[in-house]
Amino acid sequence: MQFNLYISLLTLSFVISVAVTVITWSRRKTVRGGSYFFLMMVAISLWSLAGAFEQSVTKIELKIFWSVVCYVSIPLLPVLFYIFVLRFIQTGKESNTHKERFFFLFPAVIFIIAATNHWHHLLWPEITLVQSAGGVTAKYGHGTLFFIVVVTTYLIVALNVYHLWRANRLLNSIFRKQVRLLLLAQLLPIAVNSLYVFFGEVIDYVDPTPIAFTLTGLLIAYSIFKYSFLDLLPFAR
Repeated sequence: MQFNLYISLLTLSFVISVAVTVITWSRRKTVRGGSYFFLMMVAISLWSLAGAFEQSVTKIELKIFWSVVCYVSIPLLPVLFYIFVLRFIQTGKESNTHKERFFFLFPAVIFIIAATNHWHHLLWPEITLVQSAGGVTAKYGHGTLFFIVVVTTYLIVALNVYHLWRANRLLNSIFRKQVRLLLLAQLLPIAVNSLYVFFGEVIDYVDPTPIAFTLTGLLIAYSIFKYSFLDLLPFAR
């Protein structure tokens, strides 16, 4: 076992995410999209915890195991965020639950691919241990399916940005601040994730994305409890 600053940040991220999850539980059914925000916080909590364990162990087999656990949340979070945004900007018509369920095929398939990577090596062609300032870190080679996951995730984010941009134009100025805050919450983890994807060596091959997602959760929670935008949006329409 080892301990470094990044593990401390991931542990703090886990504690904050769990706290927001607990707070959100009581309001998940009373606000628009609240259930999906609650599930988002559960996924962020799991990713932060698994990421902390992945960084703390030194054996490659254990690092791979915890990385696979991270892939419960990695492909799931953009889908949950997308459905949350759809629920948030809904205009009069009921949500199509059947279509929403279809989106969950993506994270299910990606998790299976991660769990079976030792057979096909399409996600991580090679995994090696490297010595960094923080201790022993796993360097994951990026295969074809890894970049498919990245591109798909970024496309989902682009759709979210488009929907929120349209909502920002249509809503009364009173509620635009809340929508812009949600836009910031959407873009923050993607900006941090791109640093890991394209410049991993600069940050010793550690992925700070779950920490950024925790900040995203805090921004959304702030909007819910400070501005109550999920409650006020139907009134704005």
